[in-house]
Amino acid sequence: MLKRNFTYFSVPSILILAQLFAILFYLNANIVNIGGDGVAIPVLAAYVALSVLISFILFLQKTLFFRLHFIVFLIFLAWIAIRVILDYGDLEKLHAITIATTEGIFLFYLVGAFFSISYSYLLEKKIGFAVPALVVILFGVMLTYLLSQLFGRTRKDLFLISELYGAYQRPGNFHSISFILISAIFFALVAKIKTSNKKRILLYFWITIYPLMTVMALVSAQLFGSNSATAVVSGVSILTIISLFLMSNQRIYQLHANGQLKLPFSKQVAQGIIRFGIIGAASLVILISLLIQVTDFDIKNIRLLGFGSGSISSIETRVDIFKNTISDQISYAPIFGNLRVDYLTKNDKDNLHNFFPYIQANLGLIGTILILYLFVLIFRQLYSSIKKESQSDGSLVHALISFYFILILLFLLLFANLAVGVSWAVMWFAVGFISQPFGFKSRA
Repeated sequence: MLKRNFTYFSVPSILILAQLFAILFYLNANIVNIGGDGVAIPVLAAYVALSVLISFILFLQKTLFFRLHFIVFLIFLAWIAIRVILDYGDLEKLHAITIATTEGIFLFYLVGAFFSISYSYLLEKKIGFAVPALVVILFGVMLTYLLSQLFGRTRKDLFLISELYGAYQRPGNFHSISFILISAIFFALVAKIKTSNKKRILLYFWITIYPLMTVMALVSAQLFGSNSATAVVSGVSILTIISLFLMSNQRIYQLHANGQLKLPFSKQVAQGIIRFGIIGAASLVILISLLIQVTDFDIKNIRLLGFGSGSISSIETRVDIFKNTISDQISYAPIFGNLRVDYLTKNDKDNLHNFFPYIQANLGLIGTILILYLFVLIFRQLYSSIKKESQSDGSLVHALISFYFILILLFLLLFANLAVGVSWAVMWFAVGFISQPFGFKSRA
């Protein structure tokens, strides 16, 4: 998906590094500051400015293009804006749901889309592995600093920081976004090392680093009480490990060389997903178990296990809301929807925490059709890329990257339909990044 239309060797690497450093620093600063107000807005502005500068440099040399699903996304966003104006008549609400730094759909979509341009640069053959390696190292340093800050605030009775005030959703989303970002960069790093025939010990070193960062990210998520971030980090890490094993599988490479690999519907790949998925999940469980054993940690003291209550309140609450309100909310305004449907159906503060049902109830059939069409276009784009790249003369690495993106997006959609509404920043960052809504190609 990202290889054929892009040639980024004319963009200074220092700009890409500065851009990626800026977004990682912004995300990490806001996680560290959990319980307080949003911080580092100038750094976010720097990320946007650097992204625009990179895009302008490319625009001087290439032809800018927009994909159809970008237009569909803008129409979907316009429908949300119409509903906000009609149902709330409040511009502050419109600002919050579109461009605010907590749940702004358009903002995080653009953050992801700008990242996709830099990610394409990282995949270029002429770019070495030093750039992605530096970004991964920076993330490791930031993660270490985050843990040190969180441990300094840990309560004595629970594995949770003090003075949290229930403010775990925003940092949880930022934590999830940063982990998705670094997982994709890590995948690109390993791919570049593997295809450049570097010493195998270098490859083993980096593959060892990723599970360690995963455990650190999981510990961080539980320290500030985000089950959402815990789920995203766990799922994305397992899918990343699966994809890395697939990329290293000699049988798959042989089938590709012979023109016999039929991605994404390949028996060998399906078997690999199951086998490597078990290996990835088992590895994560073993690492965490060893950590618990070494530290003599009481696992019941984490929020994921209800702090020893035997139940997970966040899941139970969502299930109860779904069962008790789904019928009333979806049937209230089935065609046009209403963003105040929870209040109007006397279920105030019981908004659905399920992505597609929420859209149907709040944005109606119009919103549902638009969002389904958006995802159909994105998955069709990824599927076409895989088919093209998996041919004998194509790039297996790039085909597997597109396949990896499909797995990530499917996982996020599954989780979103279990736990979140439409304004989940993680989803819109991933959509903007994975779909690559706009880019640059060589002029004819």
